[in-house]
Amino acid sequence: MVVIIILMMILFPPFHVVYAPGIVIYEGYHFLYSPPSFQNRIVASVDITSLFVQLLAVIILASMHMYIVRDKH
Repeated sequence: MVVIIILMMILFPPFHVVYAPGIVIYEGYHFLYSPPSFQNRIVASVDITSLFVQLLAVIILASMHMYIVRDKH
């Protein structure tokens, strides 16, 4: 199940546009090979920081779950 969640997170990552120095516009989640555009001119890029934090959170939560439900024999 965790593998499917991680795969979906990679296929539908968060996108953003750096419009000007210090101005970041979040474009939401879209299919990896179909990025959104801002004002029909600027193509958004993957927000690597947000994606990394989300992946890290899923891995930590999955690890905690595996530790809690492990067989204690």
